[in-house]
Amino acid sequence: MNIIKNKECQIKNELNKIVTESGIYLSKEVVIKISDTIKDIFFEGKYLSRLVRFSEGVIRKASGYGIEFDLHLHRFYLANTGYQIGVKNAVRAAYSKIESDLALCRHKSAPGWIVELNKWRSYLAIKPVYATIALLFLLLVVLVASIGASDITEFFF
Repeated sequence: MNIIKNKECQIKNELNKIVTESGIYLSKEVVIKISDTIKDIFFEGKYLSRLVRFSEGVIRKASGYGIEFDLHLHRFYLANTGYQIGVKNAVRAAYSKIESDLALCRHKSAPGWIVELNKWRSYLAIKPVYATIALLFLLLVVLVASIGASDITEFFF
């Protein structure tokens, strides 16, 4: 599903470049054409069949070694269901984010808005890894504070 996220980032970066560097706004007709192209790029059918094709390749490869790979025995349907739900959610989220950026590009003052939004977008996006690191650091500080400085110096010295 990283491919969906990467495509979303590439499209958003290109839209931002077009609008901010050229200083133009997009007409309604151009936005409709771009929206149709984006619908084609994020068509769910392209991504939903990938896991099935992968499993077929595993079956072919296993049969080349004389092994019978039974998908039902290995409960492939569970992985396939989770994959399909994940793909649908990722495609829907990517498409809605790009559509919201396109809606901003329709206004004549769009370049100013997009420049300001791009400045704040990095601050507003909370990454789970950074949040986890910050929580672990705070936990360490609380732990050290609860132990006391005298106990720490006795332990190390």
